[in-house]
Amino acid sequence: MTRVNVPPVDGDAGGWFEIRPLGFLSPDHQDDDDDLVDALRDRKRAALPPPGPDPLNPVVMAEEPVITLGRKDLAPRFGLLLGLVLEGSSYGIDTARLAAAVAMAPGDARVDALGTAFTEERRKLPLHAWNTLRQKLEPYFGALNGQGPKGTQPPDGTTSPTSPAT
Repeated sequence: MTRVNVPPVDGDAGGWFEIRPLGFLSPDHQDDDDDLVDALRDRKRAALPPPGPDPLNPVVMAEEPVITLGRKDLAPRFGLLLGLVLEGSSYGIDTARLAAAVAMAPGDARVDALGTAFTEERRKLPLHAWNTLRQKLEPYFGALNGQGPKGTQPPDGTTSPTSPAT
């Protein structure tokens, strides 16, 4: 468990968050996050009209637009990550509510529950506390996105303990 201290600002008392270590995350958590991002993109795609003929060449169908997720679209991702790693807080965040949303079966109800739980629980935080927590969570999102240390192959072609034998 890691305690993240939030320094006092403008006379408030400051606070803390307790989060699980980065090593807690597993490939299953990464799959959950990938599935959640796919569901968010599918939702946005479903709200768009279907692609029609290309205006410059009506014989060819226009390509589907690239679906990007904005900050408000990402609330369920924050809900998922907080539900996985946030163990406690001096700010009264309901970690059980976040964990219950994580435990739901995949689907629209889970996406909605994660987004709503995150949005409502985040409102309990002063901005400087949220910014402190968000900064601490950056490596966790990186890990879910496939970034971070990976096994290496030494230049001489021998195998290292972290690389598969060839």
